[in-house]
Amino acid sequence: MKAQTSQVFVYALTAIAVGLVLLLGYKFISGTLQQGCDVQMVKFREGLDREINGISHGSYHKVDLTQPCEYNKICFVDERSLGESGFDADIHSIAITQSVKAGVQTTVFLVKGDTAEPLLESMRICTPAVDCSDSNNKPANPTCFDSLAGRFTFGIEGKGQKVYVSQIPVSPGP
Repeated sequence: MKAQTSQVFVYALTAIAVGLVLLLGYKFISGTLQQGCDVQMVKFREGLDREINGISHGSYHKVDLTQPCEYNKICFVDERSLGESGFDADIHSIAITQSVKAGVQTTVFLVKGDTAEPLLESMRICTPAVDCSDSNNKPANPTCFDSLAGRFTFGIEGKGQKVYVSQIPVSPGP
């Protein structure tokens, strides 16, 4: 009877030890993955900020950045739209609409599913199909680009103090 009691005790301790190892291992792995995502976000933010603030008037540049974490879309809001009650981005994210209507100074967002992560507060963003010099022309929607093969690719053009964000034209095939 004593042998059976000690075996049960050994099995119980083994189960507790295995459980602790699994729990600590899970916490370590998930923490490492989160740190990796944080590093990706910092690198992405710095790269995008460098592209936007480094372009000069009249120049055009193709931006090609690695998609951070699991974000599948990047959205740009024209700075003239901030605080506009008619702004509507709900096809992309209700969080973007709420942020813009509230006048929050964020103009670049990363989107993953229904959530939007504020990324940059650049007052230089000007979106397509809008005259960047016309302060009365306020776009009602953000300009968004989906990630393709883990990359965000779009064009930027220096327009004086503003940066015009646009889709890269697709070249016709052979």
